[in-house]
Amino acid sequence: MDIEKLVHIAETLEKIVLRCFGPDGGQVLFVRDTGDIHITKDGCRILESLLLDHPAARLMVQSMSAHCRLTGDGAKSFILLLAAMLRGVRAETRGQGPARRHWLVRGLARLEREVLEPVLGRELAPHCAQALSARAGQLQLPSEQAARVLGAYFRGKVGLTHAPLLSQLACDYIERLGGGQAERGLGLAADCFPGLQVTVPGLPVSSSRVLEGLLLSRSTALPCSQAQTQSPTRVLAVGKSLLPILTQAGSTLKPEGPAGLARARGWTQAQAEETLARLQALGVRLLLSGPRQPDYVLEQAQRRGLSVVHCLPDEELALLRRLTGAETHYRLSQVTLLDTLPASFVSTAPILPRTQLLLGLPGLQGCQPHCLLVCAPTIGLARQLQDALHGAFKLLRLLLPETADLHGRNERQGIGELGREGERQGIGVGREGDRQGTRELGRERQGTEDQEIGSNRQWTGEREIGSEKPGTGQWVNERQVTGDLRRESKGKESGELGGVKQGTVQLVRNEDETKSMQTTEEGQHYHAGVPLAELGSCELPAGSVLPTGGTFEFLVHHYLCRVSGSLRQINTRVACRIVADALLNIPRHLHPWAERGGAYLQAQADFAANHREQRVRPVMECPLEVVAAKQRLLVSVLQCLRSLLTIDSIIPVHGKLRKNLQRDGGDSE
Repeated sequence: MDIEKLVHIAETLEKIVLRCFGPDGGQVLFVRDTGDIHITKDGCRILESLLLDHPAARLMVQSMSAHCRLTGDGAKSFILLLAAMLRGVRAETRGQGPARRHWLVRGLARLEREVLEPVLGRELAPHCAQALSARAGQLQLPSEQAARVLGAYFRGKVGLTHAPLLSQLACDYIERLGGGQAERGLGLAADCFPGLQVTVPGLPVSSSRVLEGLLLSRSTALPCSQAQTQSPTRVLAVGKSLLPILTQAGSTLKPEGPAGLARARGWTQAQAEETLARLQALGVRLLLSGPRQPDYVLEQAQRRGLSVVHCLPDEELALLRRLTGAETHYRLSQVTLLDTLPASFVSTAPILPRTQLLLGLPGLQGCQPHCLLVCAPTIGLARQLQDALHGAFKLLRLLLPETADLHGRNERQGIGELGREGERQGIGVGREGDRQGTRELGRERQGTEDQEIGSNRQWTGEREIGSEKPGTGQWVNERQVTGDLRRESKGKESGELGGVKQGTVQLVRNEDETKSMQTTEEGQHYHAGVPLAELGSCELPAGSVLPTGGTFEFLVHHYLCRVSGSLRQINTRVACRIVADALLNIPRHLHPWAERGGAYLQAQADFAANHREQRVRPVMECPLEVVAAKQRLLVSVLQCLRSLLTIDSIIPVHGKLRKNLQRDGGDSE
């Protein structure tokens, strides 16, 4: 596919999301084909609502959606990064054929597999702050740290108006759901959120609240007023009708006249009464049933003081089992007291229709079931707030160490599927299976000449950078990275830290430091005295956070520029430069467009000064962003970019040809 076409599609999507990008971004108004009007700044909702005809555009949006389903955030940043990378690919492959693009795809794959993770794990970790704290031998997420992460997230997701309220509401909910520990409730909130919340249109957003108990949909299936009680009672979940059936599938009932049919019906009614009597003796006052119970069972249950809630969806019964461990019972003759659940209260939920029932049930492993009421004046805004809250819980879960490996595998299996087809055809490079052992970055594979190493780094408590004099074995200090603010009037791509292109801010480095990564005569690569094979085993610690405002992008840009000069493979070096330059597209649009990019220039200058003095802004003074989410965003964009570049042609199928293909496929089956 023509690279110009890909760039045009990506830039079109970029223009759509730019107006609502960042905390200062505005709202987007769009009209569906049904005539519904929606006002939102949720990038995922905006992009998924577009009617896209081009397959490449749909692939971009599908890749973005797959990433957001895992991390809960990053839709607009995904498009900005992808558009900038495609522009870089166009500049590197201008006037050349598809072979050049496939050559670059191999470099992108090697960059993702061998360069990105070790460099980020080694270089980014010292700059990160820690959002988790150790209490009683366990890592916990303090509410104040969660509030700083969520404050920045909601400002970019729903705007400044509702961000403080939603941040407080989300922190309060996970705290109460986890029984006082937010990290314990994050897994439930992220996985089971659709069943733990209900939207209430027609009310102000300030009416949103957290309710104790599990919310069930009872519809008109509760004929007994005894269900509403504030006193303790016992609950049982059943999965079959209490009235036995007379026949089964494949059998025929032949009663001996009307009298025989009456005796058969009397037997089934006697069995139902016996079952209800047994449950009443166990202290059961409320029955939760998936199938609909016959009228005779409801009548007899009301006489015995039992309440029945039937026609419950399978999802609610599964949620009940997930939260409380209660199983759905089918053999009611074997039910014991241990199979029932103690309920502290059964009542209707406030400000909700009477079709909703609230149950106070004990949770598993210290969790306390709670539900979240999301109120908004319109149904569109209510759904937007609902999606924002769900994404917030997914984002916070990335801070916990228990979910790091699981989500990494899901990401590689989910998003990575979009980029594997080209690799199966020999275009891309496969991913390593288990990533065991060590990795050697830039290992010589094509028989190129080795170069001698001329510098190493000495790691001290202050991250002092030094170089080794050849043949002396002694260390001498080098100049630290210095910042120099340079302005150019005609620079369209303004600003590269450590780059050589036109820009407004550059980190000036001496000649010795630019050679701080070279290869030895044995072919092993070093980065400032540390073998890169050892960098592969270094990962970012769980709970890593950085200040918002482009800190992550500036840091990664800086370190990728440093590492690119030592890479032996030319395609990996080019890919590294493309990614490093594309990262600056986010802070360039994140800061206000005032004084011709003056805010962006000032942000670069501040970063250069902080990096020169080896400082990180204190966590207590600024909003935070999750480093794991930013890292996975970068990996997701790289996988989507490789998928787009390996598309050689798109063949449209219309009319009779499509019908013939469908018929041939049916015959082959």
